[in-house]
Amino acid sequence: MPYTNSRCVHTLLVFVATNAVILAFWSVPLGRWSTDEAGDYLRFYAPVASNLLQGHGLVTASGAVAVEYPPGFPFILVALFWL
Repeated sequence: MPYTNSRCVHTLLVFVATNAVILAFWSVPLGRWSTDEAGDYLRFYAPVASNLLQGHGLVTASGAVAVEYPPGFPFILVALFWL
């Protein structure tokens, strides 16, 4: 079935409407439902990586052993911080 002009117009309208709905949802402030997505990084991963880089071992900023999360990501951050 060859594309007709009306089919192209309908496809374009669906595309524009979908993008309009997405932009509408993104523009609404979430307020109390928003989360701090960088909380784990700032509270756990970055301090543990800094301590590893400084030679203090796998410990948090308070000096406790870093067992709250798996240690893989802090080791990757150590390599990035070292650069």
